[in-house]
Amino acid sequence: MGTAGLLVILGLAALLPTDAVPCGAQRPDSSTASKLLGTWLYVAGAAQFPPHRVEMLLIDHAYLRLEPGASGQELLISHYVAVGNQCFTNNLTYLEVIAGNATLVKHARNPRISRAEREEFEQHAECLGLRGEQIVYAPWKTEVCQVKEAEGGNSLQPEPVAAVTASPAPGTPWPGSAGN
Repeated sequence: MGTAGLLVILGLAALLPTDAVPCGAQRPDSSTASKLLGTWLYVAGAAQFPPHRVEMLLIDHAYLRLEPGASGQELLISHYVAVGNQCFTNNLTYLEVIAGNATLVKHARNPRISRAEREEFEQHAECLGLRGEQIVYAPWKTEVCQVKEAEGGNSLQPEPVAAVTASPAPGTPWPGSAGN
């Protein structure tokens, strides 16, 4: 999409503990940033806003690469999205959560999620007022955007899953737009 108006829905915040209250607010702590570093694969998304859902349906696969910023106070986020036979990229240093437009995305260390992880995602979607038919699971049919394993032993193994309602900040260039 990119040139065709790809809206990148990014979801990242605190890693969810398995005993989290499904509708409770997720609160990051001082150890959250180090848990988020590395590669996160897009697994699923759900959106109230119909154009966001259409965009999710067009995504074959996507992933985020999070690295520490030079200042140590920010994360550098590289986002890769495969649509058709094209790979779009976008680099960000922050995400902005926008209230009033329920969008939930799920990223994990592995593109295959367990039944329990799927049910947990569906519970979070329901808490946001999203219906089952609004959920889209990434098919991962192609490898247009090659997933790069993190240096330092970070492999694509099953690990805790990150999910949150989030969108890029206003004015952030979208993948495929000028300057990317």
